[in-house]
Amino acid sequence: MDPADTAALAVGLHQKTDRSIDGLNEDDERMRRDPMEGTESERVRLTGKTKKGKDRVRMHGRVWLVIPNDNKPGFLFIKSVDGNDFRWVKIIDDPDFNMENE
Repeated sequence: MDPADTAALAVGLHQKTDRSIDGLNEDDERMRRDPMEGTESERVRLTGKTKKGKDRVRMHGRVWLVIPNDNKPGFLFIKSVDGNDFRWVKIIDDPDFNMENE
């Protein structure tokens, strides 16, 4: 066996050993990066700007939970506390809602 191949094999084995000693699988690694992923982390209070926004606040309440989600940068995915409504709200200048931390 070529010495370069041996060195590459040794490095590969060392990396696998470090990973197994650490004892983390992919799910553990993901949770280490973002412990709040998949949990409700914060509450916001909505007030309606437009008729549509005011109707949604009247139907589903003012207080909403923020659901962590990275699918749409610049938006928050929120769930109503009083109702069963989910929606995306633009973080800056949403056309239908004003939003503030509760």
